[in-house]
Amino acid sequence: MNSKAQLTPHEMLELHEIIRSEALCSKKIQTTLAIVDDPDLRSFMQLSLQSKKDTLTQYQALYNQVTQQQ
Repeated sequence: MNSKAQLTPHEMLELHEIIRSEALCSKKIQTTLAIVDDPDLRSFMQLSLQSKKDTLTQYQALYNQVTQQQ
């Protein structure tokens, strides 16, 4: 990403909402994993959880980068 990223207030709000949504989805998947017995479903959910965590990390890095510039 460009080191001079600038977001409008509306874009910052959207980014914040996306981060909250990703965090909530991650928590739901993690909680549901405890009751899943099927190995294929468990594997899929673990991959999905890792993907969500990676995405969340990237969004948080962007958020931190933008807020430090303001």
